[in-house]
Amino acid sequence: DDATLFEMRQKVPATRNLDDLLLNIEETQYVSGTKILSVDFNNYDTLVSNSELEDPNAPTEDSENVDDSGEETSSNERPVSTIAKESLPPELKLITFEVNVESPDFQHLVHFIKEIEKIERIMHIDIINFSLPGEENEFAEDPVDSIEATVQVTTFYYEGDE
Repeated sequence: DDATLFEMRQKVPATRNLDDLLLNIEETQYVSGTKILSVDFNNYDTLVSNSELEDPNAPTEDSENVDDSGEETSSNERPVSTIAKESLPPELKLITFEVNVESPDFQHLVHFIKEIEKIERIMHIDIINFSLPGEENEFAEDPVDSIEATVQVTTFYYEGDE
């Protein structure tokens, strides 16, 4: 019925709807007391069947990149979701993005992640990378009290028939 369809479209919209997505992320920043440093997107309008999704259970390779000539290359890696491609409908489209945040402490970072999970649109948190200040911070002239983290998120939309 129409009510169920409306609820489903809130979770998986019919378009990319990046404006609302960015507004939701911005609201999350204010509610959680964190500061968003940057947002990097990948997979605009990519069908799941054509995407570069990685198998989350596949063995990982070393972080060194080697090109065809055998020389190491440094590449600016784009965010790629870790969801198994086979577990999603092939007509579904996805957007993967990384949010770099600065948080005053670990509790604020956890609050930021929980707020992302509360967004009505389906949000799959793929990866969270962060580091806490170490002992050297205790002896530094200008100690850094904040935590910088990178949170990779995948969201979906479906332009198919109603």
